Amino acid sequence: MVAQQASPEPLGRRIHARDTMPSDMIEFPVVNALVFAGLGILVLLAALALAVKLLPFDLRTEIVRERNVAAAILAAALVLGMAWIIGATMH
Repeated sequence: MVAQQASPEPLGRRIHARDTMPSDMIEFPVVNALVFAGLGILVLLAALALAVKLLPFDLRTEIVRERNVAAAILAAALVLGMAWIIGATMH
């Protein structure tokens, strides 16, 4: 006789946070949101500081003194790109 295998879980099954997170993280959702928001802001600022150091020109001077619109768009794109990456990672 051939042993029957257990049927696999359906492909469309949604995984809830309560199934994957430790119980102490579920008990304090507001504290968790504040902690992750703070961590996200810190990572964003660190990444922005690193990006500004790697640029071959002074970004602040270009935006403020030279009124370079392209530099301002570059800075905005850097911040938005990093924010989307960090947000997707923490979601």
